[in-house]
Amino acid sequence: MEKSEIILNFLSDYNKSALDSADDPDNIEIRRVLDSLGMLDFITFLEKTFSIRIEDKDVLSGNFGTINSVVKYVEGKCK
Repeated sequence: MEKSEIILNFLSDYNKSALDSADDPDNIEIRRVLDSLGMLDFITFLEKTFSIRIEDKDVLSGNFGTINSVVKYVEGKCK
């Protein structure tokens, strides 16, 4: 399973209705799917799933704006 599918599955489990209404789920804004507690769960999920460490300073809209930007960020951390 690709990283984008794994991330999309997590987000869908968290807030399926927000993703169902999106024309292009890969470009949906993460803040439309997750609240602040959801973001903490999401970060923990990413760290465990991909064996990475996400620094507080990295949690910016540029890295966590869309699913595509999260995938790009995770891939950079996995190198």
